[in-house]
Parts: sequence; structure tokens; C-alpha cells
Amino acid sequence: MKLIHCADLHLDAPMNSFLNPDQARVRREEILYTFSRMAEYAEQAGVRAVLISGDLFDRQRVLKRTANLVSDIISAHPSVLFFYLRGNHDADNVFGGGPLPKNLRLFSDSWTYYALPFNPTWEDDLAEVAVAGLELTEENQENADEMLVLKNTRFNIVMLHGQLADGAAGGRKDTVNLRAFRNCSIDYMALGHLHSYQEGVLDARGVYVYPGALEGRGFDECGEKGFVLLEIDEETLKCSHTFVPFASRTIVSEDIDITGCMRTQEVRNAIEKHLQEHPVPETAIVRFCLTGTLDVESEKDLSYLQTVYQSRYYYFRLEDRTKLTLDPSQYLNDISLKGEFVRRVSQASDLSEKDRMEIIRLGLQAIAGEEIEG
Repeated sequence: MKLIHCADLHLDAPMNSFLNPDQARVRREEILYTFSRMAEYAEQAGVRAVLISGDLFDRQRVLKRTANLVSDIISAHPSVLFFYLRGNHDADNVFGGGPLPKNLRLFSDSWTYYALPFNPTWEDDLAEVAVAGLELTEENQENADEMLVLKNTRFNIVMLHGQLADGAAGGRKDTVNLRAFRNCSIDYMALGHLHSYQEGVLDARGVYVYPGALEGRGFDECGEKGFVLLEIDEETLKCSHTFVPFASRTIVSEDIDITGCMRTQEVRNAIEKHLQEHPVPETAIVRFCLTGTLDVESEKDLSYLQTVYQSRYYYFRLEDRTKLTLDPSQYLNDISLKGEFVRRVSQASDLSEKDRMEIIRLGLQAIAGEEIEG
């Protein structure tokens, strides 16, 4: 039996923290389409069920057309069951009380159990696999493990949405007490809430897995995103699981050391060398952070570099995190205006080192008759 475990799609998220309105709209549509592609993949690969461990949507008010499209996508793949457990971002009644797809299964703030036999025609009491889910609240969180009842002869999947803690949750509804769920006959704990793939040992019998977000949305969600594919052996009830990259775009944030570069072309050469060693697809959302130490008289035209690379990628942003350095001995005996200026600013005790370097940089540009770079 094949299953898909996904979470944290955050459909209808604003996506406007750095994207322009058109790019944000496209990204929202791309993530919705990725959900559709995943449903198609499930049907074509013979996947029996898709486990959605929370935050399918991003906020309480979901666009009707988005909710309708999600419902239609699910209905369009009747051979696949969709188990949808709401997370902390999901709306209480996203589908508006209308008829639900026949292949959609929901959960509540009480433990809900579904039987999943290898042969769909068998009776539920003969099912080899069980799916249990609980939508955490402040009221049920503390004793959630005590209310869970599982048959130890089945392969048991438990769906929860929250941050793992190896101890009491302290009243927070978005916390899953890992210690409390040990030795509860759980084989696979299907979690949601963390946006990066993570797995670990629950106990001698089971594992816990965060699939991460299906698509990255910001620079705190870099790297490959996708879902987890489970395969349960019908004879042994042993399970293997594999992370499947599936996002339409990758989000990349790279630190590039440009220490010693004196001119803009040298900085570009350093970026190109980095890209040769760490290629970035043109479809990616990219941030390059320039790091390292530069001489105070070095040149780097950030506007030019931004122009060079923004046409190469779907989105590009350049950030300057370099530090300026100055050897005062070079100006100790310099009797020019430049030497006097550098000495005076270097001796200003009421300025931070960062401010001194910036004032010297701007001052040297002004003395040379150049346009001041902010």
C-alpha cells in the first residue's frame, strides 16, 4: 500500500513579503497547481491515500474559488482517499457547509479513527492499517495520548499538527508531547507544522515525520520541498518512507564571500565562480548575500549587479553584508586632504567602527569627485 504524507501548503497565503503583486499571484496559483499535480501523481502511482497534516490553507478567510477548486481536485481523483487534519492556520469550515467530496475524510477535536484495508472491499474490522487524527486544542492537548486507543496488531498512523516537545506542552495547543505518545502502538506519526523535512525515532516501534512544506514561500524555507511517500508491505506491515521533491520552484539563499575584491567586475567574477560550483535553476527565487571584508576604497556597484542577475531568475535580491576595513598606517604620513580626512575620522571616539568605515568610504568618494553611493 502506498500513501502520501504532506502538510503546510498554506494555500491563499499573501506571498507579498518580497514579491510584487503579479509574482505573488502567480506563486499562489503555482502552489495550488502543485496540490493538483500531487493528486494526479497519487492516482497515477497507485497511491491509496493522501495524508494532509494541517495548514492546507493559510488563514481563516479562504477565497471561495480556492476552496471550490481544492474540493474539485479531490473529487477528480476518486480512487485516492484524502485525509485532511486542520492545523492552526486552517479555517473552521473552509468548504462552507456544502457537500464534501466522497473521498475526503476529516477530523475533529476528538480522536477520529479510519480503517484502511489493503483490499477496499473488505470490512473495516479486517483492516490492516488504521489512521487516527486529532486536531489539538488547549482543552484536549494535555491528555491527548490518554484518549488514544489503537490495536497493536494493525499498522497505526497518527496524524497531528504541532511543534514537537519531549515533555509537557505547558498549555500550548500547538505542541505535541513526544514523550507522552511513546509506547502507544504508533507505527508512523504523520506530523505537520514544521516547514522543513524532519524525521526521528518515536520509540522501538514507530517513527515521527514532518514532510515539510509542499512549496517554499520565503527565504526561511529554502531547499527542496515536497512530500513523503510511504510504502507498507502487505505481508509484514513493515513500512518504508522516502522524501519526494515536488515543488515547482526552489528558494535559494546563498552567502558569497567577496573578501579582497576591489572592483565590481571582481565581485561579479566571485558570484559566477560560486554559481559554477553551486548551480541555481533559472526558475528559482534567489537571494545572494555578499559577505567578507573589503578595503574601504573598494568599489561594488550593487545596482549594476542587481540588474545583471534579476533577469536571470524568477526573483532575485542582492544583499550587502560585507565589512569594510582600513589600514591607518597607509595614511599616517599622507599630507593630502584625503589623509587628513581619514586620520580625523579614524580618531573619532564617538563613532562606532562600522560608522567610521562608512563615513570614510563616502568621504573618499566625495574627495575623488564621484557620485555618492548610499
